[in-house]
Amino acid sequence: MTRRRTLSSCLALAAVAATPCPARAQEPAGGISYEPAPPALDGVTAGVLLSRRSELLGRRLTFKGTLEERFAGRTVVLQRRLPEGGWVELARTVADASAAFRTGWRTDRIGRLDVRALPIAADGAPSPATAPRRITVYRPARATFFGPGLYGRQTACGQTLTPRLAGVAHRTLPCGTLVDLLYAGRTATVPVVDRGPFRAGHSWDLTAATARELGFTTSDTIGAVRVRDEPPVSP
Repeated sequence: MTRRRTLSSCLALAAVAATPCPARAQEPAGGISYEPAPPALDGVTAGVLLSRRSELLGRRLTFKGTLEERFAGRTVVLQRRLPEGGWVELARTVADASAAFRTGWRTDRIGRLDVRALPIAADGAPSPATAPRRITVYRPARATFFGPGLYGRQTACGQTLTPRLAGVAHRTLPCGTLVDLLYAGRTATVPVVDRGPFRAGHSWDLTAATARELGFTTSDTIGAVRVRDEPPVSP
């Protein structure tokens, strides 16, 4: 209650006297509050960040890396780039005596995402971050595949279905929309080429060529996410 009254009083004072309130600590998932990390130092990198490139929504994705020796024992902040610019905190850990670190994030959004690690300098001054790591988070969905017995027919998107036609069928996405797919560790990016599937409980229908590329042989759960226009990876 004391914290709430203090914040309310500060906001009231700010409204009357244009006095800025102090920055509130960030509150990442898990309910732990941290002071905001200092900005990263542009133009240089602090080390290397590694992880799997692909993961399903809701799964824990592990990140590990190695920083410059001067960051041994320092706090390391894992951050995700925001679409509108800037970075949001995902997790914190502490680098060991060799400046290596390991942490994780339970994925809570889909798409192609940039993640970096930012070590916090002893004096709190801006420090370099690792180069962004591009990952793709997929939404789990049921899928099947089609092709045999239908070759030679026109798809709803005006293409001739052949054993070599790569693509997916979807009920509503516009024809030609690119979709990232994940199955059993394999990935593919293919366009929407047809309408479907017409099997209850399924969201995607893979052409035979796409199924072969993914090693997909039966009805199963895949990862899928629409590809959207995004800026290139940059520090």
